[in-house]
Amino acid sequence: MAPIDYGKHCASCHPLEFDRRFTEPAPHKEPQIVYDFVLAKLTSYIAAHPTEISLVDQPDKRLPTRPPQPPARNAAEWVGQRMADAQLLLWRKSCLECHALTYPNGAEALPAVAKSALPARWFQHARFDHHAHQMVECVSCHAKARESEAASDILIPGIATCRQCHRSGVDAAESRCFECHTYHDWSKEKPVQGKYLVKQFAQ
Repeated sequence: MAPIDYGKHCASCHPLEFDRRFTEPAPHKEPQIVYDFVLAKLTSYIAAHPTEISLVDQPDKRLPTRPPQPPARNAAEWVGQRMADAQLLLWRKSCLECHALTYPNGAEALPAVAKSALPARWFQHARFDHHAHQMVECVSCHAKARESEAASDILIPGIATCRQCHRSGVDAAESRCFECHTYHDWSKEKPVQGKYLVKQFAQ
């Protein structure tokens, strides 16, 4: 199966919103890039709207509980307050919906995001095509699919499940080994200098 792509499969429902003033979400990239993007947006905004410096924002229900912030005294303080809120919303809520975050440099530093490690191909010496099995309901092979809530659940069925169809018999699916397994690891193929002529094989 194709790997999940945030931009294609997630962003429309889970945009990385960081402030009500902006419709453009933060980029789905490393924390430092996200931080720099949000900082630039807020800095540009208050430079264009200096009359908002002393205004106090209404509480954002999406944020974890925090005490109200006092009116900012200058643009730098305004940006600092909004950056604190944006990071609360991103690091402590939005990102946590999919990612595990740690703070190796302290709680005040940017988080480290655990890299996803979902293999595109689980069986290195075998092949499987979901398209060829599309007439079968998913739970017929992946029995716990509906109850699964964690990416760590590996729901690959055992061979006994495959043998329900891939067995001997007139009405059965192909059951010989080559249907699923590859015999040669072509990544180890070495170049060969041919020394035969076609007519030697055609005789």
